Amino acid sequence: MKKVLASIVIGLTALFGLSTTFAGEGALYDPVAPDGAAFVRIVNLTGQTQEGIALANKTFPEVEPFNVGDYLFFTEYSIEGTIKGSPQKFILKADTRYTLVINASSTTLIEDPAPGKRTKAMIIAYNLAPDEKVDFKTADGKASVLTGISTGKNDHREINAVKIDFGFFSASKRLGETGKKIALKRGSGYSAFLIGNQDGYRMIWAENKDNTRI
Repeated sequence: MKKVLASIVIGLTALFGLSTTFAGEGALYDPVAPDGAAFVRIVNLTGQTQEGIALANKTFPEVEPFNVGDYLFFTEYSIEGTIKGSPQKFILKADTRYTLVINASSTTLIEDPAPGKRTKAMIIAYNLAPDEKVDFKTADGKASVLTGISTGKNDHREINAVKIDFGFFSASKRLGETGKKIALKRGSGYSAFLIGNQDGYRMIWAENKDNTRI
């Protein structure tokens, strides 16, 4: 009888110990967004940190000036909130990604492409400058990546994993650049934002990331 009880205790210990291990391992992984979710991130083009921005039931982590936040997912497609003291409402589509551009005078929602293939790196280039159209090239201007990006729009392309620097151009004039070589990784996405005007341009570079814990 004692041997039977001992076997039961050992079995239960092994079972619950194993369950605890699995639970601990599960905590290491981010939750998966539900099917049909829409994703929104913030790019902050103001001179002040944007914090406490809440849309629907989500509050975005703070985004420093001239930085890009992570994508948060939404299961509601009509979302409302207050940004810079003004009420805002946005209509989203299922399985679609967006970048919410916040600058000193306006707030604009831009639709983004879906993530690319796992075997390639994907770049999204945004023209947020007043220039009618710009091109996205290697920083030396010799190789075009994307051409004719209209103001307020974006374009994207999947490319091989390489280490290279990029720039925005108007004809042969370089308007902004990464300033260093970027190591692109397969299965990852990146964004380049051209901002400014004729008095001065700059590029914001960011790796696209999801935050599914919020």
